[in-house]
Amino acid sequence: MKNLERGNLAEQSGNILEAYKFYKLSAEEGNSIAQYKLGEYFAFGFAHIDEISKDESKSALWYEKSAMQGLKEAQYKIGLYYQKGIGVTKNYEKAYFWFRKSAEQDYMHAQYEVGECFANGQGVEENIQEAVDWYVRASSLGHAWAKNQLAMYKIGNSSEDSTLEEAFELLVEAVASENAQIQYNLAGCYLKGIGTDANYGEACYLFDLSAQQGNMYAQYELAMCFMLAKGVEKDEEEALHYLEKSATQGFATAQFKLGEWYYYGIIVDENFDEALRWLNLAKDQGYYKAFKKVDFLEEELKRQFGSEFEEEPEKEVILENLEEQTFSYETTTDNELKKLADDGDAMAQGVFGVRLQQKGDYADALYYLNLGAEQENEVAYFGLAVAYQHGLGVKRVIRTAHGWYKKSVEKGYVKACHNLGIFYLQNNCANTQNKGFELLNLALANKEATTYIEIAWCYKLGKGTGQDYRKYVDYLTIAAKKDCPKAQFELANYYRDEDNKEEALKWYLRLTPSENNEEYMNYIISQYEIGKILEFDFNTIIKTENPLPYYQNAADEGYFKAQYRLAKWKINTDHMPFPAEIKSLFLNSALQGYAPAQNALAEYCKANNLADNKEVFGWYKKSSEQNYAPALMNLGLCYKFGLGIEESSTTAFLYLSKSAELLETAKSCYNLAICYEEGYGTIQNISLAKDWYQKAVALGNISAKSKLTSLLEKNY
Repeated sequence: MKNLERGNLAEQSGNILEAYKFYKLSAEEGNSIAQYKLGEYFAFGFAHIDEISKDESKSALWYEKSAMQGLKEAQYKIGLYYQKGIGVTKNYEKAYFWFRKSAEQDYMHAQYEVGECFANGQGVEENIQEAVDWYVRASSLGHAWAKNQLAMYKIGNSSEDSTLEEAFELLVEAVASENAQIQYNLAGCYLKGIGTDANYGEACYLFDLSAQQGNMYAQYELAMCFMLAKGVEKDEEEALHYLEKSATQGFATAQFKLGEWYYYGIIVDENFDEALRWLNLAKDQGYYKAFKKVDFLEEELKRQFGSEFEEEPEKEVILENLEEQTFSYETTTDNELKKLADDGDAMAQGVFGVRLQQKGDYADALYYLNLGAEQENEVAYFGLAVAYQHGLGVKRVIRTAHGWYKKSVEKGYVKACHNLGIFYLQNNCANTQNKGFELLNLALANKEATTYIEIAWCYKLGKGTGQDYRKYVDYLTIAAKKDCPKAQFELANYYRDEDNKEEALKWYLRLTPSENNEEYMNYIISQYEIGKILEFDFNTIIKTENPLPYYQNAADEGYFKAQYRLAKWKINTDHMPFPAEIKSLFLNSALQGYAPAQNALAEYCKANNLADNKEVFGWYKKSSEQNYAPALMNLGLCYKFGLGIEESSTTAFLYLSKSAELLETAKSCYNLAICYEEGYGTIQNISLAKDWYQKAVALGNISAKSKLTSLLEKNY
């Protein structure tokens, strides 16, 4: 038997070191395929085998030896190495030379690269027509990216319908490769009607596929689709989600757009600091629209928080004014208040104007607020500030809003102290934040829960004052005792994280359903957290309460963690659980991307014959993509036993070892120990096998104990 054949057999059995030895013998005899295999081995490397750890120089050496004997795959690979400077000095001429050699043997990947060389003038004189000719050759053999390049060339150089239709068809063929950029390009055709009729639904679908693979251009376009309801229902949260993803990856257009949204308060809360940060990122990339916007915004911030702020009245003056403030008008009925306002009562005009504003009657609100402001009423000033801050019946002008808030504060209106304080805390300047913190403390005169929360966050984040977690908790507790759901939820989470389950449970139980979306979601999460405390902590103040109704409440509302825990609870406590119900709970949670549920779904379906091996493997794979250790172990076992995938000892070992390294459980340690004992997917190593068996024994694995005993008896 030839050395090459022996190497192939050893590789198929998972004995990589043995395969390497035979390939090396064959390569030294001049076999081009064996030389290519050595190039592959050194290119990827095997961390657990010293002889073939990753070595790009050795990989290049063997690829070139194979290439010189005419193996087209090797010629292509060494071409890439010279193109990118991998293991050799970068050399475009040599890269082109080897690509051309391989391409002339009809190797489509090399044909594409030859096209790229001509297109970019790398290693050969630039010649677009030559590039197109090579793209055509590679495309005819099925090269997806060559089809894409050919399509984009046609789109960029012709306006004829027939040519554009050809380009569109090429992209339709190429998109089967699931390449993110090709998906994006085809989506653009559907969006703009290039070579086909415009179809926003198809465009959005393809943008979504591309965006899920991380394409920042597709993420931006998908954000605009959700914002403008093109091909999908309008969804501002999704629009913001994808715009942030695109901007974070560095797409200047997305950064500029996100900056605008923060500036104008579109979807997000208005935040000049964030607006300036994103606009500057776009500006740094040379995005022309950002230059003018940044200059304008910086000037605006100087006007708002610059020399004007030094005129802020002293704290003592404000306190004196606050003591004189009365609130009798706030309990007056609308009709009585309107009569007083129409009779010229300034306070009535201010309070009535604010009431109308809250009801959405912005035009009449402005009428009364302006009347009150003419008489220098503090509540009217406040109402006008809110109007200009949020654009309620007037054009949104932050500078004007800031001015009205200052006037209201100077007159001693507590609510204005709160709003202006938050205004200043959003600024990055330490002195300005200090002023904001002072104003919030003045606003405590109203004893509003929202002010206590803001001060609590100041202590938590160290904004305007020193960081102090004890005071953070104190102020948060005051707000929570005032029945503020946001404070109660945050306080419960704080105690949960501090492992004070009784306090956490007390505050979670205080939360009730609300019409406010955020508060309602917090209530749903609190139901799940209550269930979890009752299930796992047996020393709580409610020792006999059943977690089931709490899990059920949260699960019914679609909360993925609750769906997962409810399924687990039913499996563990119900003598005859209904398989379809359990599967449905796991599935609903898994579809929301929850890794433990994805793994549990696969395990449950496999144990109860509710899915075939391929589907089971698919869910293990989805879960393992989030580095969930139990799923990595299960995926390794699938590769080991050929469940839903072709058996592969090397891949099985990689997943099993990664699982044990991430989380040492009795099962993961035991499975890895077997690999080392049997040399499965790795070199046999009895010493490591004993180490992992010992860990498995310590974690309670009975089978590991007998395995370890057997090894010790053999004096290994």
